[in-house]
Amino acid sequence: MIEQGAFITGSLILDTMTIIIVSIIIFIIGIFITKWIAARENLDDSYKPAIILNVLWLGVNIIFYTIFNFIAYGIFLAFIISFLIHIFIGSFLASKLYTQEYVVSLLFIIKILVFLLIIGLIVGFIIYIIISLIIIGLTVV
Repeated sequence: MIEQGAFITGSLILDTMTIIIVSIIIFIIGIFITKWIAARENLDDSYKPAIILNVLWLGVNIIFYTIFNFIAYGIFLAFIISFLIHIFIGSFLASKLYTQEYVVSLLFIIKILVFLLIIGLIVGFIIYIIISLIIIGLTVV
């Protein structure tokens, strides 16, 4: 069942655009944060493992946030599910990419995700404000 209150802005197209824009911005920022944290922990600081990890997170974010946008409070459910996927599958992937133990990878991934969560909240809020202003401007005209 689709409920209007579940949408970020009230428009399916604008909601999908918001999800995609925020996810791509977080993807780009995430590459640099992953590379930076890997360099700090004396791991492979090349772009290849950072891009692979962030492509996984990008795909998961776009899929889950778009699907769960159709139900009431689905964004919160999408956040919880995608965060758990990011942690567990991301840790497994990081242990293979950086050739380290799973527990070490788990701590590595949690550090990255804390940074990305804070940045994601800020970026999401800014995008939300911009889109809201666009909607207000369109309704006034």
